[in-house]
Amino acid sequence: MHRNTGSLDSLLRVPRTNSTVHRNTYVDLLTSFLPEERNLIRTCFRQLQHPPLTRHPCLYPRTDFIPLLTPFPSSPPSRAVQMSRQSQAWFFNNLADGSNAYAGGAQGWAPDGCSCDNAEPNGCNYKQGDGNVPIHDWTFEETLSAVVMQAELLLVTRNTSEMLTYSARFLRVSNFMETRRDPATGMRLFLTGPSSNLLAPSFGGWTLDNGRHAWSYMAGISVTYTAALNRLIEVETMLGNAALATLYTQRRNLNLQGLHELYDPSGAYLVRSLDPNGTKHGVLGQARHGYFEASPNHDAIAWRVVNDTQAVRMFAAMTSLGAKLRPNVFVRPTASSRGLMCRAHMPVQASFFTKSSLHAHVFLSN
Repeated sequence: MHRNTGSLDSLLRVPRTNSTVHRNTYVDLLTSFLPEERNLIRTCFRQLQHPPLTRHPCLYPRTDFIPLLTPFPSSPPSRAVQMSRQSQAWFFNNLADGSNAYAGGAQGWAPDGCSCDNAEPNGCNYKQGDGNVPIHDWTFEETLSAVVMQAELLLVTRNTSEMLTYSARFLRVSNFMETRRDPATGMRLFLTGPSSNLLAPSFGGWTLDNGRHAWSYMAGISVTYTAALNRLIEVETMLGNAALATLYTQRRNLNLQGLHELYDPSGAYLVRSLDPNGTKHGVLGQARHGYFEASPNHDAIAWRVVNDTQAVRMFAAMTSLGAKLRPNVFVRPTASSRGLMCRAHMPVQASFFTKSSLHAHVFLSN
């Protein structure tokens, strides 16, 4: 049995407990980095590991997925869990209320329920800060990821007093998401714009003929919101709040209906996004936008957003790409049928050290 000690080496050595070939062996994820990259990661982790955590200027929800090992709670809580609780507090204490001006109001005011790209004890960035920030949408999927992590933490620890504290905040986030349901899709899909995704600002929305970026339907939004709602249903059920559990169930079911519109033509895997004009991004073999997007697919499997039958089809699509998608222990965020990592839409593309790798290697190792 792999025992997590809270150290970086322990966190990044993942057991292959279900493998018939490599039973009881481990994958050392650090081996995929250059020596200077490994040293940087170790230095950053040591800074986060030792209190006070405010020594680190800010934390990002997309990287906070790394140390969040809620299925393995300990008493007293490990440093990794303590760090996660601290960063979650920063994400939710800075939740926008509609009066938070961005860039002095020049780029609008963050809507109520919007959380952070990067959070500090007394500050928050409500847009992804890399790239062409003025055209960026708000942090939709990053906000949802904070809900997934916090709700998971509360459920695993059975912390009902904290559930009561966060319940109202969770509802504000859900209502924030509901503002982007598109009536043209029967309220089943969500319209969001550039950099509204979690995996770095690599989403460009719908690029119009005039070069402007309009909103489109991103699969990751539907998948991550569904994962969040599944957890919120359990939180409210544990609190005995039947009305909210019912509301979240209704919203979750709408999401699942819309998910069927986000598959590739064969129905085997989720695409990256769908433009309102019907163009799908992330379909292998297409002359344009012909690539495979890893995140929505492995998330849908790992979070059980899809049923087992569909999960098997998605998994087969991923493994069929072999080294084109997974050249080492890491899973590329995107890959084409020729094995190329795609720079999808935006000039800034996510690196290997992202949610894409750290979620997916768990089941792809087996």
